[in-house]
Amino acid sequence: DQKDAVKDFYDKLTDLYIKICDKMMTYFPGIAGFNIHDDWGSQKETFFSPAVAEEMLVPYMRRLTDFLHSKGKFCDFHCCGQNLKQVPNMIKCGWDSWSGQQMNDTAKAYELYGDQILIGVYPELAPDASEEEQRRAARDFVDRFAKPDKLAFINPYVFPMMTPAYREEIYRYSRIKFSRQAI
Repeated sequence: DQKDAVKDFYDKLTDLYIKICDKMMTYFPGIAGFNIHDDWGSQKETFFSPAVAEEMLVPYMRRLTDFLHSKGKFCDFHCCGQNLKQVPNMIKCGWDSWSGQQMNDTAKAYELYGDQILIGVYPELAPDASEEEQRRAARDFVDRFAKPDKLAFINPYVFPMMTPAYREEIYRYSRIKFSRQAI
């Protein structure tokens, strides 16, 4: 019964976000993109249905991403919670990528939506893996998630936990793989 008031609030809030982002771009012209945080779920479920999100959130977030895209900026969405069923709304919002939390099946999100939005995928790497196992896991990651028409990225929240061998092998092997595809 308060939908109109909430929409009015979101409209004004979007105006504020646009002003803040515009001011940041004025004083920091080298900004390549923005990482926006908004939690849509808990550890086990979304806070609201996809239909409610589409009506109550998508139009306002779309206005923000349209503004940022008009300035040539990349738009990453960090959305905490179990939000796999909200990815279609993230796409409708205009987000370029989603860097969600680890409780989400990011591999499944990639398979379902990776051709429409960049998915921050969590690599599978055992903490006690040998260097060869780390390198094999890195090659497996590249083979699974680095396709020219459907890219993913390693979720930035796990990057510090990855080993030097894993990072080095992802870099080395992806360069080999993409150089062959370019021929």
